[in-house]
Amino acid sequence: MTETSRAGIEGRILELGDRLVEVEAPAHFTNARVEAWIDWAGGRTDLAAAILQYAYALAGKAHARGLIKDLKSRTRFREAITEAMMLGFIALSPAGAPHEALASDASTLDEFTATHRGREAAQAAAGLLRARLQAVMDAVLRCEGGPEACADPARNTSLARAADAARAAGAPDTAILEAIALARGGESEWLCAAPPQVPSAPVVVDRGAATAAARAAWTTGRVIVAPSEVAAGAIADGSGLACAGVELMAFWREGAFDEAAFAEAVKLAAIAVGAESDGPAVLALGGLGEWLVAHGFDYDSQEARQASRNLFQAARDAIDGLDLDLRLGLANNPELALRLGARLDAAPWVGPVTVAETADGETVRVLSEAAILGIAATGADLAAARDALLGHRSLTEAPGVSAQALAARGFTSLEIAAVEAELPFVSSLARAFAPTVVGEGFLRDVLGATPEQLADPTLDVLALAGFSPEEVAAAEAHALGAA
Repeated sequence: MTETSRAGIEGRILELGDRLVEVEAPAHFTNARVEAWIDWAGGRTDLAAAILQYAYALAGKAHARGLIKDLKSRTRFREAITEAMMLGFIALSPAGAPHEALASDASTLDEFTATHRGREAAQAAAGLLRARLQAVMDAVLRCEGGPEACADPARNTSLARAADAARAAGAPDTAILEAIALARGGESEWLCAAPPQVPSAPVVVDRGAATAAARAAWTTGRVIVAPSEVAAGAIADGSGLACAGVELMAFWREGAFDEAAFAEAVKLAAIAVGAESDGPAVLALGGLGEWLVAHGFDYDSQEARQASRNLFQAARDAIDGLDLDLRLGLANNPELALRLGARLDAAPWVGPVTVAETADGETVRVLSEAAILGIAATGADLAAARDALLGHRSLTEAPGVSAQALAARGFTSLEIAAVEAELPFVSSLARAFAPTVVGEGFLRDVLGATPEQLADPTLDVLALAGFSPEEVAAAEAHALGAA
């Protein structure tokens, strides 16, 4: 692992829901990643204690199943898996319900889409109907007249409106009369079972009926498209298995991939997931796309394919001799991927720019570790690449919207400094020039903004100052980069 990316464990204050909590977590974890680990720990915020307790239990299981032979090895395993999980380069996911493999013909996919829409409609209707009948009861209960008058829609206008709304939502008159009678009898709640839940578990299809599959994916958000029927079946079969993920980018030291440390981690993860599972399990490698970039390989190249084959062969060699039913490869497990900080599938990397959190919780755009290593591997100029991708973070010599051009339009050093202070944290020049940054007084007194414009949070300050879209685009590329 690199010294810059693995800085040890630190305490931090994190906002969870409506409360602030203190968390012990790796310093390089983002808040989102910490929250994923807290979910894994069942809401416990002392991640160090939760992982240590888990490691003790896991070591006991591994020893009981003969994966660890003696007490000394058990201790070493417990310490190693604790460190690996705390640093985040190994994460485990228990077995769960497998994904369904769905036939990819158009009629099956259309039926799947229609069923999803029907369930969504039923859920919405059930919730609305319950609320409308509760309103009928409330109209009776809140009435200040006599019992007869309060239960009579002709004399209780609130009840009449509530009854009309319930009828419009599909409530039969018998249900409305029942709600009135219950309220008159002293009941205060319309008891009704929760509406049917819309399933969220993914289904796997091959790419045979592309249009129907795309429509089903768009409507339901549950479709995983595989390249073939065989691949779809394999994804579905492996989806419910216990899974261990090993993050590949954790094993770079002094600009080189540490193959020995990687092999040790693969073996450790294999024993851990073997102890966790009563049956077959999956061992997946996370961040393959980033790993290839770090070596300087084009994703779709023969060199990349050969490097991937060599990597997986090294992983197989590392677990050779372990009496485990392991499937080594890739996985679709978003929860595990979030805790690991790396995708577990074969997708290419997401690009050279990522975000990092400062000590005070601000997010800034930075070059990813894979990008820095890849630039070094190809012999490119890191400083030039950083300027091209992240920008100069300054408007001093920017084309179009330069500091000089801004001054000519009335911007003082105060407004320009406020804008430039925002540049590390924004992805567009418009956000750096937001009304809240440059100030309402300046907009009104210097740029002549009207009250209506000042009330618009999306006011385009640069357009108001007379800059063209072409000038803004040129300055944005200079200040914020091309990524």
